Amino acid sequence: MHLILIVGAAVIAGIALFGLVVGLGTLAVRWLKLPAEPTEEAVYEPPTPAIVVDGDPAAARARAAGFLAAAALGQRARAVLLHAREVGELAEWVADNRPSSAEEVRNQAKAAATAVEQARAAFAAGDEAALAAAEAAERAAAAHVDALAAGLPDMHAVERRRLIRLTAALFVAVLLAVGAMCLH
Repeated sequence: MHLILIVGAAVIAGIALFGLVVGLGTLAVRWLKLPAEPTEEAVYEPPTPAIVVDGDPAAARARAAGFLAAAALGQRARAVLLHAREVGELAEWVADNRPSSAEEVRNQAKAAATAVEQARAAFAAGDEAALAAAEAAERAAAAHVDALAAGLPDMHAVERRRLIRLTAALFVAVLLAVGAMCLH
């Protein structure tokens, strides 16, 4: 009889410890603002300019200006990527909550993903006009998805409420298990 209580307590403690470790790990990532995907960051960085020791300040300024222009293009292309990810998440939310417009919203998410590829290619080629076209295409897809999402509750607030409910249910389950063990 006592062995059952000890095993039950160990299982409950293990579950609680696992939840605590996962929760603290998630908080640590958020607090430290660790990069989620460091490989994407590297894709949008311009190549490092060659080190030239010629003593010509004008040439050095020109190389630095070229590098800064390429870095600015990379930042714009990466902004397209990040915004398209948000559009994709919102499109999934709309598709889940409005099945009637699921196909249309998924097509818009695909259009945003295509704009990301165009932005990546434009950055690699150094083509500012193509990057501007990709930004415009992504903004148009985002606006369309936002219009389809009008009237739906905020997906982040719904997710927070769901996590709070799950945490409360876990807490209640642990309390019930501890109470049941104490009654034996």
